Amino acid sequence: MKKILLLYALVHNLLPSQACAQQKNFSFGGFALKATAEQLKKSFPNSVMEVSENSTYVRIAAKDTKDGVTSSIIFMRDKKPDVVQMIFEIARDPSKPDSYYRDPLNQNPRCEPILAELKRRYGKPYGPFDNNEEGLVYKDYVWDNEQEKLILTCARFWNSKSKIPWAAAVKIGANRPGYCMHLNCIEPPK
Repeated sequence: MKKILLLYALVHNLLPSQACAQQKNFSFGGFALKATAEQLKKSFPNSVMEVSENSTYVRIAAKDTKDGVTSSIIFMRDKKPDVVQMIFEIARDPSKPDSYYRDPLNQNPRCEPILAELKRRYGKPYGPFDNNEEGLVYKDYVWDNEQEKLILTCARFWNSKSKIPWAAAVKIGANRPGYCMHLNCIEPPK
């Protein structure tokens, strides 16, 4: 009986960490942290791509748009992808007045549909974590596993009549040893 209990305790304690390690890598808008320039060229054949030693920038053509992402940049660290940031800014229509684009919801999608899609794919996030900077209120929603972290950043103007946040960016970053993860410094989902 003691062997059975010991085996149960061992399996019960190991499974959560193994499940976390076996999670697939995060992706959104056709981007993943480990995507190569060749893979991106295939995924975005009509788009403009600039590749350098330190980064890869993609301005996404309307035909290639996935999940509403309109541009992305992958930052390198030691010649390996470290962070990919995806932006949602919609191309301006020259027939509309500038005043139309002063409303960020006319330039970016609302936060809720993007958040709902990420929850569907990856489950409940950690957060939101609130931040204020230069008249903007930010909310960050975080998903992570042992290899990567995905963050959805939503924003709204602090003094705006509308309290509806827009999706500002999605970021996927490498979780390097010793960096903040939900296991050591992020509050669990409630």
